[in-house]
Amino acid sequence: MATEYQILDGDQVIDQILASEEFMRLQYPDGNYRPVVTTKPAAVEPTEPEPEPAPARRIITIRAFKQRFTQAERVAVRLAGTDDPTRPMAEREQAATLADWQDILNSVQFVDLDFSETIAAVQLMERVGLLAEGRGTEILEAEILPEERPESYTA
Repeated sequence: MATEYQILDGDQVIDQILASEEFMRLQYPDGNYRPVVTTKPAAVEPTEPEPEPAPARRIITIRAFKQRFTQAERVAVRLAGTDDPTRPMAEREQAATLADWQDILNSVQFVDLDFSETIAAVQLMERVGLLAEGRGTEILEAEILPEERPESYTA
């Protein structure tokens, strides 16, 4: 295989040829030659920014979600979700909204703490006084404990 060589006179390059190593040893036994070293710039791969990992889903079991409420809060929500035909229509609609949310909660496999309907229901409970001010945030944003995660649940 042919390689490019520089013919040297001391440190001075006097010629450049394409030849085999065997030819160079025979023609220049004093070793006054060197291979031409060409460095090709490394191929620059276009670098795309590392994609941000998707945020971990903030899901917990239904039981864990319910246990984030105190017993007094759970009872207040249950009572507020009971329809009373003698109450004003606005209160009855609020009761129906809470009852509807409880039905949905009882039909899902887990609770997504970032789901808009979950957030809206907890905010409603706080807004109408079923939860103390700030409790909604505590319930929704508390750190998720390993035992609250659906994969930790065993029936």
